[in-house]
Amino acid sequence: MNSTSIKSTQIAPLEGVVQAQTTGQGVFLNAHPYHTKLPPSIIKEYIKHYTNVGDTILDPFCGSGMTGVATRLMNRVGVLNDLSTAAVHISKGHSQIVNQDLLREATKEVIEEVTEKINTLYQTNCSKCCGEAEIAYTIWSDVFKCPFCDSQFNLWERAVDNESGSVAKKFSCGKCDLTLNRKALTGYRMSSVPVITVYDCKNGCKRREHKTTDKEKEILSAINKIEIPQNAPIVKMMNVDTGQRWGEQWRSGYHSDVTHVHHFFTHRNYLALSYLHQAITKVKDKLIREKLLFAFTGSLIAVSRMVKYIASRGGRSNIPGTLYIPSLNLEQNVLSVFKRRIAKVEKLCDIIKDYNELQNIFMNNTANNLAELEDNSIDYIFTDPPFGANIQYAELNFISEAWLGEYTDKDKEIVINNTRKHDLNRYNDLLYKSLKEMHRVLKTGSYTSLVFHNTDSKIWEGLREAIKKSGFEVSGVSMLDKGKGGWNQVTSSSGTARFDIVIELKKNTEKKRKSEFNFRLTEEDFLVYLDDFLKNTPDQEKRSRTLPYLHSKIIQLIFIKQSSTPPPDMKQLEKILSKNFININGFWYS
Repeated sequence: MNSTSIKSTQIAPLEGVVQAQTTGQGVFLNAHPYHTKLPPSIIKEYIKHYTNVGDTILDPFCGSGMTGVATRLMNRVGVLNDLSTAAVHISKGHSQIVNQDLLREATKEVIEEVTEKINTLYQTNCSKCCGEAEIAYTIWSDVFKCPFCDSQFNLWERAVDNESGSVAKKFSCGKCDLTLNRKALTGYRMSSVPVITVYDCKNGCKRREHKTTDKEKEILSAINKIEIPQNAPIVKMMNVDTGQRWGEQWRSGYHSDVTHVHHFFTHRNYLALSYLHQAITKVKDKLIREKLLFAFTGSLIAVSRMVKYIASRGGRSNIPGTLYIPSLNLEQNVLSVFKRRIAKVEKLCDIIKDYNELQNIFMNNTANNLAELEDNSIDYIFTDPPFGANIQYAELNFISEAWLGEYTDKDKEIVINNTRKHDLNRYNDLLYKSLKEMHRVLKTGSYTSLVFHNTDSKIWEGLREAIKKSGFEVSGVSMLDKGKGGWNQVTSSSGTARFDIVIELKKNTEKKRKSEFNFRLTEEDFLVYLDDFLKNTPDQEKRSRTLPYLHSKIIQLIFIKQSSTPPPDMKQLEKILSKNFININGFWYS
């Protein structure tokens, strides 16, 4: 095997802003939910720039496997590695080709096997014609104890307007008339009860809803007495003893009674999931079974208690990157959700079926020990490693992994996690070792595109030191514009920014220079750079004038100049901008 990539040695690093396609990406992004995804259209641009048809491309932190989708669409070999068993499972589901006729046949058999058992769990009667009906979803409400008079009340009844469905920010107790808000009720949650049933009448009436009836509550009580089959995981969250904080995602307000995986679900939905899982695991063809399990794990969050009630009633969503259980949540029909999910998976399979010349390779290992790969064997690396404490992958993947029966080795996870005492120094060391391993397997003269962003200057300093020690040279910096920020990028308090930068790292020969980061940039240098950028940015390009975007530009400057200057965090940059530039409705002007 040639130890030098021919194309890489002849091209310059990719620079500028790489934008995602505005259409055609939904089939890849919607087949299976994951905490963060890069559109394959972006990754394809990097693959096209750096590689030739047939080249081997590594992603040591493959996550949802979008690099694998891109390599398949570009007729390259993808080597997809991740420490998480859930991530490898999802990566396979996104890019492995299966016989679609066999998949459809197996799907039909699975659904036929479970339909009667599952439908029994969601039976009700239409309030218009009194005929049989099937529950589409049930709205559940937390019951709280008043901090003042100790009386209990249903949040739905006290805070929700029956006409508009909107949830009031403030509401009264009902007994003592004390004015309350949900924040004041933290620690006073007592239980959860069904309040509204939304159903489809089998006689053809339109979808209707009614207040959950006594009969429906009786059926639920009977269902709650049914024992969960043994195939369903009854495991402690993160395998931590009951009574202890099980992770960074744990919150006392809504996780006080969540000690096991099944506590994220109603008993009814966990029972339905067990029936569905049982039927899927009977499928003999391994690839077909894995694709069905891909649809199954893709349905888990949507049928959990983490689905938030939205005022439009028809709207529903969880908050990605969290294990948040809202006080008003939806319990969706498991079989209906699975049918919708498998339809999306079939669409994905239809797209990728024609790109079958080369196959991706999957590995389940830590990125700092890629022992299966030889030295100088990889033509190009595209990867998106964990950004400090931003996303707690092992915790977020634990529910899926419980059903898969294999777990992330959390002691090897490259993340900052206070619960596990995984600090910044440990994170920096493991990130360095991963970069060193990437340097080892990459061919001389080839490139690594490292997607990264965090607003914590200490994280950046650690990355800069890791690059310096690993032997790579920073040869360029590009930016990703994914169109709009994901949930974690908009709301996270742990330092994620909306715009990712991509550091282009080159593996040179031993004689050529490596990045030393000896150059110093001053605040005056930042001001000159920002002034020039803002003056040359067209007025209509509003996103380029936002604080997150300008922060990305400063990070880009620091790495292009290979500067040792610590980057400002978001608050520090905002102070610099406020003193020297004009802010109009959140957009900055020179």
